[in-house]
Amino acid sequence: MLDLCEGVARRGGNIAPGIGDYPYIELGRPTNEELVRRTCTIARGCGREIASPDDVREILEIS
Repeated sequence: MLDLCEGVARRGGNIAPGIGDYPYIELGRPTNEELVRRTCTIARGCGREIASPDDVREILEIS
């Protein structure tokens, strides 16, 4: 699954990693934190910025 992240990031798509739907057995069953860190590394490598919690609140119009 993570092998798709680079293509998605390069094309401007959004990535929402997590183990809720898939345990990533091939990666040794990482935690959500480990998946998020890996995904952030991939996205940054593609020149993408990572949304901060404040960015997300603004996007979702949450106070």
